[in-house]
Amino acid sequence: MPDNVHHSPHNSQHSPLPDTVSVILPTRNRAKMVSAAIDSALAQRIDGMQVIVIDDASSDDTRGVLAQYGDTIDVLRIHHSRGVAHARNRGIELATGQWLAFLDSDDLWLPGKLAAQLAVVADKPAIALCVTDFAVEQQDTGHLRPTTGNAQFFRAFPRQLHRDTNDDTAS
Repeated sequence: MPDNVHHSPHNSQHSPLPDTVSVILPTRNRAKMVSAAIDSALAQRIDGMQVIVIDDASSDDTRGVLAQYGDTIDVLRIHHSRGVAHARNRGIELATGQWLAFLDSDDLWLPGKLAAQLAVVADKPAIALCVTDFAVEQQDTGHLRPTTGNAQFFRAFPRQLHRDTNDDTAS
């Protein structure tokens, strides 16, 4: 059985639009939490933003939850699970935006997250990758605990990328 794709009207063409973002959101059996992730993406209010939800063969009510969004999201239903990496890759294939943004179905974006990232890349056109730190919500209090893990990891990334792409001796 082929995978089913429902396209929202805003992205009926398949050529990238300048300064648009495609949100790739894979999910599997997360009917109770996927709507919070989708809502946090839609709350970004980025013109031309495409939200692609890839349902990786859920057996719970994820399909029903996604149907409630109608034409505000694109939904790809995969009938036989092949894992989250496959689901993300299928979402990338459907993306029409110039930028890709990855959101897991158990995560939330803070308001303004994508606008802040787009401002950074607009200011520095040579940027090809933009990452953010994250915060962990304390289950008992609901407070957010910031982390700095991504910043520490990616500080060395540009130098490593530069060396690997320009050094003839790099393997």
